[in-house]
Amino acid sequence: MYRSQGDGEQSRPVSTGALLSFSSVAVPLGMTVIPMLILAPPLYTAEPGPGLALVGSTFALVRVLDVFTDPLIGLCAPSEINV
Repeated sequence: MYRSQGDGEQSRPVSTGALLSFSSVAVPLGMTVIPMLILAPPLYTAEPGPGLALVGSTFALVRVLDVFTDPLIGLCAPSEINV
């Protein structure tokens, strides 16, 4: 992984420690999603309406789409923030 220096300066690789420290924020956020994935489908299927298979398939489809949209959002995000 390389970071942009801007103004034509040469890029340097980002250290493994920096990558781990920035990505470690995703762990507690991901842990908050797990209860929703377990508790929401029975809640949505308690009333007559969509079946459990449809709700589960929808959640799975959203997670698969997330694999593609997260890198795209990362590419579109600014690499530097000037304050």
